[in-house]
Amino acid sequence: MEYKTNIAFLGGLFPNGHEDEIYQNSIGLYEAGSNSLQWNIVEGLDAINHKQVKIINSLFIGAYPFKYKKFVVKTYRFKHCHNADDINVGYINLYALKQIFRFLSLKSHLKKWAKEPSKNKVIIAYALTSPFVKSLIFLKKIDPTIKTCIVVPDLPQYMNRTGNGFSIHRGLKKIDMHFIYKNLKHIDYFVLLTEHMKEALRLGHNKYVVVEGIATDVFFNMKFNKMDDGIIRILYTGKLIETNGIINLLEAFKRINNENYRLNICGSGEAEKYVIDAAQLDKRIVYMGQVNHKDILKLQRDATVLVNPRQNSGEYTRYSFPSKNLEYLSSGTPVIAYKLDGIPNEYDEHIFYVADNKVEALQAKILEVCNMSSYVLKQHGEKAKRFVLEEKNKYKQAQKIMELLNC
Repeated sequence: MEYKTNIAFLGGLFPNGHEDEIYQNSIGLYEAGSNSLQWNIVEGLDAINHKQVKIINSLFIGAYPFKYKKFVVKTYRFKHCHNADDINVGYINLYALKQIFRFLSLKSHLKKWAKEPSKNKVIIAYALTSPFVKSLIFLKKIDPTIKTCIVVPDLPQYMNRTGNGFSIHRGLKKIDMHFIYKNLKHIDYFVLLTEHMKEALRLGHNKYVVVEGIATDVFFNMKFNKMDDGIIRILYTGKLIETNGIINLLEAFKRINNENYRLNICGSGEAEKYVIDAAQLDKRIVYMGQVNHKDILKLQRDATVLVNPRQNSGEYTRYSFPSKNLEYLSSGTPVIAYKLDGIPNEYDEHIFYVADNKVEALQAKILEVCNMSSYVLKQHGEKAKRFVLEEKNKYKQAQKIMELLNC
């Protein structure tokens, strides 16, 4: 089917050429996974639509002064492809007030797009946040014929799980959630990461589609470099928070009595000190800190095995499909992980699942997989890679979104 739809993408991606600046000014967590998924959505829509997507961007970064070094985010134009006319909308990045400033800064740019003399307009927002919900409601008031859609990578109550415990933070989050859920009725369509999300959002069957993520095709152009030096390289890349299972991974690795094993860890977060202390006590553990995404991809490609230690504990796992899993699988490197409630069964033959939440179970699975022959591991990794790149690529996932929107 051919599409010719006037699509605006309202997101918080990192514009081309500005990634290093954003990375250098970020304090702590860096939204690489979110950035990758947003770009894949845009590129997929560009490829199957006869009109290029217009990006109206409001950076997903931490607030000044705790999580970002700059008080003001600048407005500037950029092009995501040859004929594009995209804009990054600046705002005052002050803790507790940034969300208000983001919406106020976006209004004039959204209004300008809505007033353009063209038909068949669609706006797709990324993330169920109050500034973007307000933005979609604002556009509907200007032009009720505009179709509004929002991608839901996380439910509001499970966002910012590493946030501080200040009473002001808890109070603002409660107000935010109340506003969002009260106004879901004003949004036409939803792109969900798991089927279970429809229950929490109370959506009818014709209001949503499940797109659990998009496989990255960057590994197509990478040469594999598995070193045959007898060293088993186990890699974790992601947020260093206890709920993501990093401490259990460290404990499981410590129980492996083999000098040829290495555990490489990339990322930052509240458990960083625990990781640093573990690395000082066990020289086989290498903490690499916050690493840029291009280097992360190379590390994933070259590792023996990739581990996602997030366990199937807590209600939020019903509403979560880890983007890390898709990125891991795209690399062609075997993946060890837990079967979360939000992971569809079609992934089961491509992931080495840990039996239960005991540390011993994770230790046993690491040893089991790493003791397989290099031939078996390569075959397993390549099969998983083919699956995600053929079935979960940006074009097929964008097609699902366009079919939902009846464009």
